[in-house]
Amino acid sequence: MDAADNAGLQGALRQVAAKPVDEVVGWANPDSGKRGAVKILRDGYDSDNRPCREFHSVVILDKLYQHATGFLCRQPDGAWEVADLREFPLFRRPD
Repeated sequence: MDAADNAGLQGALRQVAAKPVDEVVGWANPDSGKRGAVKILRDGYDSDNRPCREFHSVVILDKLYQHATGFLCRQPDGAWEVADLREFPLFRRPD
């Protein structure tokens, strides 16, 4: 992903942090053709008792899909940060 793709994904993560569980926030970069979406799966707390939100993201380019799951955790200043991210192998949709 290039810088603009990453900015789109980061923006979607910031937006989805304030959304209800199961709501989806999408993003797209017309210059690269990449697009994606982020969805909050559930709420919880980490070992430091910080509020966290588990999410699923997908980045799409043509027939290639990059799935990831992770956790957004609220920092003391109120900002959300990605505390854990696990990417899965690329998936290619059949023709």
